[in-house]
Amino acid sequence: MFTDDLIQNGALRLTTDTDQAALVVFDRTTTGPCRRVTADFEMSCTPGADGFSFQILSTSSYGATGLGPFASAATPPTFLEEPALSHSLAIGFQIHDPYDYQNLGAHEVSLHWDGVELKKRMSSFDFRTGGFIPIHVEIEFVAGGAEASVSLAGNTVYDHEFIPGPEPFEARVAFGARTGSLSFISKLDNVKIDFLDPWTAFAAPVVVSLCDRVWISGKNQKSEKSARLPKNTAPWERILLRVRLAEPANKFDVLDRGMAFSVLENDELFEIARFITPFAQGGTWFADVTDFQALLRDVRQFRGFIDTPAPPEGGPLGSGWLLTADLLFFAGEPKWEAFHVENLWNGSPHYGDAEAPIASFFTERRPVIDPRAGRVKLRFVVTGHGQAPNTGNAAEFLKRGRMLAAEGNQIYNLLWRNDCYLNPVRPQSGTWQYSRAGWCPGSEAFPWEVDVTPLAKPGRPLVLNYTPDPYWNKSIDPANPARQWVASQLIAYRKVSPVSPVLEQIRGDSGLILRWPAWADHHALWSSSSDGEAVSAWTRVEQTPLVQSNFFVVFIPPGHETNRSYRLESVAAP
Repeated sequence: MFTDDLIQNGALRLTTDTDQAALVVFDRTTTGPCRRVTADFEMSCTPGADGFSFQILSTSSYGATGLGPFASAATPPTFLEEPALSHSLAIGFQIHDPYDYQNLGAHEVSLHWDGVELKKRMSSFDFRTGGFIPIHVEIEFVAGGAEASVSLAGNTVYDHEFIPGPEPFEARVAFGARTGSLSFISKLDNVKIDFLDPWTAFAAPVVVSLCDRVWISGKNQKSEKSARLPKNTAPWERILLRVRLAEPANKFDVLDRGMAFSVLENDELFEIARFITPFAQGGTWFADVTDFQALLRDVRQFRGFIDTPAPPEGGPLGSGWLLTADLLFFAGEPKWEAFHVENLWNGSPHYGDAEAPIASFFTERRPVIDPRAGRVKLRFVVTGHGQAPNTGNAAEFLKRGRMLAAEGNQIYNLLWRNDCYLNPVRPQSGTWQYSRAGWCPGSEAFPWEVDVTPLAKPGRPLVLNYTPDPYWNKSIDPANPARQWVASQLIAYRKVSPVSPVLEQIRGDSGLILRWPAWADHHALWSSSSDGEAVSAWTRVEQTPLVQSNFFVVFIPPGHETNRSYRLESVAAP
């Protein structure tokens, strides 16, 4: 049932009973794409099922007015709590989760782009109270995608969470709610939407292929390639690694496997991203590897690796994966540049083995801080592997922590993920939803990052010690021992000096072409006055810039450029 007229005490009542789908769609209020969208609204919902959503719809796909994707009221949509709409951004609020095996309570918030759920997180605030809850959403488009911030009653769920892929688009908004076999009451009130900062487009990324549908199996677990990487006059704003897994001829590997991407620098291997494959299915994943841009230049040797024993001819284990990977380089104006990367501890030490104590692997490190460093960060990707008969089902299902000491200052962290059941790659076969030591099937192995800037003295060594919690493996499995897969680095940053963009003026028979870098937040001005220093003498060029190959381009017709001077001015200038 669709509802468009159930007003109660000034609020729009969306759902009241089982098997309902309700929505409200707003017409376009702002013409053209904008860089920021902010939304404030109040939502009331009771426990039950299934949830509600806030959607930012593309007008190019769904029109500027009317019901858009929901035009057929005879077939109510079934995705209003987890919106799967192409060319649109959405925030889903779920109050029922069949995969919550831990009974943590379903009050979950998900981020969606282009019909795909990208992230899902438990809200620390249970919004299933029946009272009106103020919700704030802010979307800001950035190089390579958008950043989403979501809070409920002042409790932050996402804070500038990066969503890869979307570019600014003309939009309007919608709200929806749905019930299934369980009902819940939902109401919407006090809606305020703002589209801010008109924007055209960001520069297209430079894409470098690392491998294309390479069959990874027990016979060939690696893809290696030498790649020439693009040059840039300034540091890159963002660098993304995009990974795709597809099914080979003799079926997917049936189990979850470790997958890592590394770059070779002076015979030293640097892991830049790690994932764990899902059980017996493919997908697309992104990892932000901007921290490694000091290594991502010139000609480099890259390695993609999946730890699969599945034979290419197939069998009970399947036959592996078809691996595709690319680097996407986005120009821009970053405030900081990661200019130095240094390995710390890297390898796969046994855990709990008295004959090979893990402490002998994690010996003290004393990296010397580069004198140019303005910020210093430590980055750890650690995942536990091995199962029973190892004591405690270690180390995959062993809940343990680790202590980092930097100059004697101790920071503790629990190596554990209890959110595997929220994985957007769901459902899977096997044990995909169970909590694990630092990883989930079908997800990136996210790094633990520690800012040690206050402790790092330029030109002096930084004393580091890393100590896992005690563990004794009383029944070691020789074929699959308890172990930790470790990659860690020190990243040093320096401030980026502002670079003044250069305006190129290319004259020809067809007129004048003005061109400047697309990362520059500038527009072109013209003047025919001899008093070129006077602000009043300059007028903004009326033609709308086009984006071509990482440049803004303006075409000035013949005759219009006569006796004119041109220059650039920052958009932020008064």
